[in-house]
Formats: sequence, structure tokens, C-alpha cells
Amino acid sequence: MENLVKGKLQRWDDEKGFGFILPEVGSKLVFMHVSAMKNSSRRPKVGDIVSYELFTTRDGKLRAINARIEGVTLKNRSKSSWKKTFLMLLKTAIYIGLAVIFVKMLLNNFDHRKQEAIAIDDMGFQTGAKPKSNNTYSCDGRIHCSQMKSCEEAVFFLRNCPNTQMDGNNDGVPCERQLCGR
Repeated sequence: MENLVKGKLQRWDDEKGFGFILPEVGSKLVFMHVSAMKNSSRRPKVGDIVSYELFTTRDGKLRAINARIEGVTLKNRSKSSWKKTFLMLLKTAIYIGLAVIFVKMLLNNFDHRKQEAIAIDDMGFQTGAKPKSNNTYSCDGRIHCSQMKSCEEAVFFLRNCPNTQMDGNNDGVPCERQLCGR
């Protein structure tokens, strides 16, 4: 791309949306498509003085880009531009709203899990302590919920035995789906 160049529109085919500019300096006609005048408030006419940037195509032809008709005002910000801005703001507000809802759900779920752990502790299963029961359990190699007979037993194994696999979400409540769920 080069600096801004001026010229006079010599030919214009309004149906096809293109024409040719004769530059002030030089005699080689420059092709201009209507898309080069995106912000013009009217279509070009033969005789218009046009300012443009000169672009040379791969095959060596000259083309006008970013063109503007002298003395013609540029379009005001279009309605579609305002609409796009509004839609972008609306989408952003929706995404923020969804994020807030998601975070609230996570916090509520966390609080619910915390309450479950407190409820199990209230049943007499304190962290690191043996459960209050007449039964005595011992670490005998069982590690899965399917091997437990009660929630009390699962809590004992989780808190006191190595390598257990009974607390998938690491919230301190074992076998939530089978034995200790609420």
C-alpha cells in the first residue's frame, strides 16, 4: 500500500459496481470497486474527485482501496453497527449471568457436601477417631464400598485404613451413593 492518491472518476458502471479513476499524476487508469467506498454516504458518479490508497495486484494491475469521494460526508455509524454493539453487550451480560449462576451452584454444592460431612461426624464419626460403636473394625484389606456393610464401617475404613477407594470426590464422606448418601 502506498500513500493517499487523488484522481477523477472517468467511468462508472453503477449496475456492476465498478469503474476507473484517472489519477492526477500519471495516465494509467486505476480500477475501483464499490466495496472500496464502504463508508461513503452515496455511490460514486463520473466526474467525482476520489482520494484512495493505491494497491498493486499480483498481476501488476492498479486498484483503488479505502476510497473516499471528496466533499461527500462519510456515513454516520450505521444502525447495524449499533445493533452489533448491543448484541455484543447482551451476549456478555448473558455469559456473566451464567457464570454467576454456575459459581453459586458450585458454592451451594460445596456447602451441601460440608453439611453432609458434619452430619456424619455428628453420628459419632470424628476425623481420625474410631467410631462410637460396640463393633470394632480392623483394616483387613477391603477398599471398596461394595465390600462394606454399613456407613459406619465405611467411615472407619476411610479414616483409618490405607489405600481406600470410597471417596471419589474427596469430601470426607465415603460411599455416598450406596451407604452414606442423603
